[in-house]
Amino acid sequence: MDENTLPKKKDENESLRTRLIIAGIDEISSQGLANFSLRRVAACYTSCASPYKHFKNKDDFIEQIVAYIEDKWLKLRAQIMAAFPGDPEKQLIEISVAYILFWTTNPNYRSVLALSPHRTNDDQNSLTEVIDACVKAKRFSPEDAVIRTLSVKAMVRGFLEMLENKELENTPETFSCIRTAFERQFKNEKSAEN
Repeated sequence: MDENTLPKKKDENESLRTRLIIAGIDEISSQGLANFSLRRVAACYTSCASPYKHFKNKDDFIEQIVAYIEDKWLKLRAQIMAAFPGDPEKQLIEISVAYILFWTTNPNYRSVLALSPHRTNDDQNSLTEVIDACVKAKRFSPEDAVIRTLSVKAMVRGFLEMLENKELENTPETFSCIRTAFERQFKNEKSAEN
């Protein structure tokens, strides 16, 4: 890990624990779990023993990294849910777009979660909960509900993969098109109900 790539203390109130977690994300992303070194992370900020004041051991440290990432997503999801109360369709559209943006903006987060045995899948479960709420609000038949759920998940994962593979440019215009694609999907759903 290069010292120039380590996160710097941005705010006096930012804790050493949080800075260690952020550095740990970078360490796992660049070195993988097998080569992860708590000492290498700690050496950038403090003594090698200092992380043990914040984490029981290496396994606890990795578990806390996963919790940090998942907490960031769940907080964003909660903000979106609160911004569109009582509108499950709008919640689903905005959360789907935010999910794609969250992971493309934070590619290190995805690599950490992909490697970690501590992943809870809270990010995917929270997306499924929103899809389920929208499907329930629209009163789809059980068969149609499964199809709608699969369609939304396929769109989310497809757009995410296309952005990661550079098939789509990561621009505001692209995200505007992605949002429009979700909106049109629901317009088609409305017309299918009639």
